[in-house]
Amino acid sequence: MRLTINTNTQATDSSIEGLANNTPAGIPDFYYGDKLNMEIRFSDGEGNIADFQGQADNAIIVGIGTINDRNAMTTTGTFNLADGFYQALIDLDTDELKTAIGTQPSINLFLEIQISYADNTTETLCQQEIIMRNQIIK
Repeated sequence: MRLTINTNTQATDSSIEGLANNTPAGIPDFYYGDKLNMEIRFSDGEGNIADFQGQADNAIIVGIGTINDRNAMTTTGTFNLADGFYQALIDLDTDELKTAIGTQPSINLFLEIQISYADNTTETLCQQEIIMRNQIIK
């Protein structure tokens, strides 16, 4: 899954079509049980890569869960920068997701993307509702 995030807009509407295209983009559905390669590129909203991208000691953090109780049902490990994208594997086969989705065909959750800067400050760059779908094949 490839995402481009506009860092110059509200986190609730920051997924965009591309680096030079600020048209809002929906986030594709996720499937419980998958281990998903996630690639994220950050835009400055003017067609350029965000200033922080590639700077040392910044960390990208991604979580999927519920907002009302601040429950992260899965998070990523370290994102590595390669080919202009931050890349990591996200595990959608967690006990928390299994409990949440149960026998339902799908549930609504939130995807949150944050940056932790070298000076220990953090910023939420994306917080958008997603659909987590159940699967037939285990």
